[in-house]
Amino acid sequence: MSRREEIVDTVLGLLADTPLEKISTRQVARALGVSQPALFRHFRSREDLLVAVVAAARAALAAEAEQILRRERSGLGRLRALARVILEHVERNPGLPRLIFGRSASTGNPLATALRHLVAMQRAAVRELYLQGRREGSFAAEGSPDRAASVFIGTIQGTVLQWELAGRPAGLSSEADPLFDLWLHGVSSRGEPAPAEREAPGPALHGLPPPPVLRELDVRPLIDRGEDPLETILAALDETPRGSVLLIRAPFRPAPLIALLEERGHGVEADPVEGKEWAVEVAIGDPEIVDLRDLEAPEPLERVLEAASAMRAEETFLARVPRMPRALLPILAERGIDHQVMDRGDRGALVLLRAEP
Repeated sequence: MSRREEIVDTVLGLLADTPLEKISTRQVARALGVSQPALFRHFRSREDLLVAVVAAARAALAAEAEQILRRERSGLGRLRALARVILEHVERNPGLPRLIFGRSASTGNPLATALRHLVAMQRAAVRELYLQGRREGSFAAEGSPDRAASVFIGTIQGTVLQWELAGRPAGLSSEADPLFDLWLHGVSSRGEPAPAEREAPGPALHGLPPPPVLRELDVRPLIDRGEDPLETILAALDETPRGSVLLIRAPFRPAPLIALLEERGHGVEADPVEGKEWAVEVAIGDPEIVDLRDLEAPEPLERVLEAASAMRAEETFLARVPRMPRALLPILAERGIDHQVMDRGDRGALVLLRAEP
């Protein structure tokens, strides 16, 4: 365990018995047996420290949600397991409710934003799993995924709040199944399965599928407003042809989303960007992407040009190159080769070539 992780764990332990407003950097340093200046080498302020605690909780829950998606197959099974995991996590970390229900959660500061990220992640997972259950015939075709997700999260939060007010009696996690059954009774149906959603790309032109593209989608503003980004992401995937790459910019690694997209047959790579955000590269339909980033110049440029020369009508070629290929672009333009480039900074660049019909 790193020193930073040890500090976060210490704060969680203190929150179990200390009101949020009484947590101070001096108290944390004393509990760790270090000086305040030593603490500030890892965290700039009390708020920075509390944001890290929320981020750690979000990462832990995301990892557990990812395991659920890989272990359970049905939407209902996944939702039941998710309810259990959330309550088990809170029971193991009783200081979390002080953060979630504290006054800081309703103000426009970094801690409030981090808490909105946590809730948005949970809502997004519930909404998508509800849609899966609806396709399987477990829920009415006309049911509202947004309302179902809000009630699911509200039921969990209400139970946690009552548990906190009652002095945290043993057995919180044992409430998961009864709570889930109560929620399920309100939203379930034995009707015919709803039509599959989000399966086909946008309409083809003149009977031909639309050509692949490179696109970016930044969901950070949505999450900062406390909105669920999953619908926007899935809509963007619907509108983007197979063989394309959609680059999603998020404030954290969206582990459950990555598992869902891989399950749908997409290629997914997630990379941290300067420690402030994550870039999730979604190759729609899992097309082959030739990785040329380890080659010395000018070999990446030569390999791209060789591929361009060998392409037949309507074929495409996707490659990762070590840097923005500025010298390549005028050559492609001069040869009349349809191309798109996406700059990935220190991750290099993506190059998409397409031969004309």
